Amino acid sequence: MRNFLTALSILVIGFLLAFFIGTMKPKPQKSPATAPPAIQVKAVKAQPETRKINVTGHGLVEASQSINLISEVSGRVIKVHDNFVNGGRINKKQRIVRIDDTLYRSELALVKADLASAQEILSTEKAKSIQSKKEWRDLGSDEANDLFLRKLQLKSAKARLNSVNARLALAKQKLSRTLLTLPFDANIIETFIHEGQYLTPGNKIASIYHSDKRQVKIQLSQQQLKTANIQWPIRLDSSLEVKIFDARNPDLRIQGTLLSRGSTVDKKNQLIELLVKLDPKHADYFLPGLYVEARISGDAQDNILTLPEDAFHDKRYVLVIDDDSKVQFVPATFLSRENHLIQLQANIKAGTSIITSRLPLATPGLKVSPTFDATTP
Repeated sequence: MRNFLTALSILVIGFLLAFFIGTMKPKPQKSPATAPPAIQVKAVKAQPETRKINVTGHGLVEASQSINLISEVSGRVIKVHDNFVNGGRINKKQRIVRIDDTLYRSELALVKADLASAQEILSTEKAKSIQSKKEWRDLGSDEANDLFLRKLQLKSAKARLNSVNARLALAKQKLSRTLLTLPFDANIIETFIHEGQYLTPGNKIASIYHSDKRQVKIQLSQQQLKTANIQWPIRLDSSLEVKIFDARNPDLRIQGTLLSRGSTVDKKNQLIELLVKLDPKHADYFLPGLYVEARISGDAQDNILTLPEDAFHDKRYVLVIDDDSKVQFVPATFLSRENHLIQLQANIKAGTSIITSRLPLATPGLKVSPTFDATTP
């Protein structure tokens, strides 16, 4: 009985002690809520522009005029020009190949003899025709047939003379073809004959191209046309601008002239072909086969922003700072890239603060503290 009372006393004392400690503990004081600190970011003031946007294409330089020289006569090659070699240059009207012309001089002489005979026959028939008319009048008759008046004979003589004149022109042409010249300055790609070789009509003599005419074929996608604001269908009198670059000399920029556009769209890749002419003064620099870069622009566009690449958030937005220093998302369209900067198109007013720091977890309404970088456009 004594042990039970002792245990009960200890239990009551412990309960009272716990109750006393619980009720005497000071109540916690509520502290005022504090806003999270603003995130430090870099920013610039928006400077939207109206400007042209370039797109980049590539192409191979070609000769605007390239032909194969073909022999039109037969004969042995007597002489070739010293520059008649692979890579040689032949000036306009310069004799580059001479073919033995003995046969063609003989043919010309024979035709000239036939010409003299035909002229004699025609003159004789004219005289006989006049005499026949006089004799018929002396007979006092009003009717006479064409045969008696020698009209048919005169017509035959004239036709023969015309035929001989045509043969004479052909003989002279063949003789002239034994001396091969060009109507323009040309560069030789490859030669196929040499002195002493016998040629027949149709033999290939050389492959050549015009020394001063160059063009570049450039292919652009339909998306590039849209980016550069190039109106379709492309007109030759449009405001489209083309500049040609060469990797061998980055400082060299050649203005190209649009000659034409392709009449079809490539069904495999949906690319559109542009044909651009180069200034003849650069012909020696841009040899056929050279791989070049072209930058093409169309009409000027509004609301163009030039910004660091980090300013393009999630490849869809530009982050701007409102009057409460909070982040807002503005949709933007990527247009082009120049060095370390990009061109975007977005509906943003001039002077608006644009964040140029990378904020991968940014959300609308996020509080920021901008630092403006004077060196960034």
